[in-house]
Amino acid sequence: MLMVSKRSMACITKRDLRRLLVIAEDKLDDLFLRKPELRPYRRRLVAICLCQGAALHYVDHVNSIKDFDIFAFFAVDYDARLANRRGQNADYGRSKFGVHPGDTKKGYTGRRIDFFRRAIGEARIGRDVGVRQAMIQSYLKAGRTKTSRCLAEKAVVGLWPEELLGWVI
Repeated sequence: MLMVSKRSMACITKRDLRRLLVIAEDKLDDLFLRKPELRPYRRRLVAICLCQGAALHYVDHVNSIKDFDIFAFFAVDYDARLANRRGQNADYGRSKFGVHPGDTKKGYTGRRIDFFRRAIGEARIGRDVGVRQAMIQSYLKAGRTKTSRCLAEKAVVGLWPEELLGWVI
């Protein structure tokens, strides 16, 4: 039987973050397969992060989880082909987080995961996770877009690269 609730208070662990990352990587792989013109951006991936309310819940254990919002940040200036828009959705699957009542009608068995991608400005990435973290912080602090301002109001938690897993950015 599905555990149905508008919001979940279940604790998000690093194991849960890893599961979210696997799902996110599958969605990115699918995107690059479906849209070959976007494949060059694969090398420009800065980080994959859990954001918004679920990320805040990971940090404070007070905010509850309605869904999971995952952002892939790319080191590029705006490009219409990348189009800073919502990507795909996925189902977390049966878990301690349950499922939102509105999502059961859509066939979900677990919390919905929404994927987004954002170009956060041209820069050299390198392997240093500190540089990656600084790039995201700079994007959030600049507040040039509604999205960056909204993301900065809550929390951003690293999923990828591995060295950022669980870091509050």
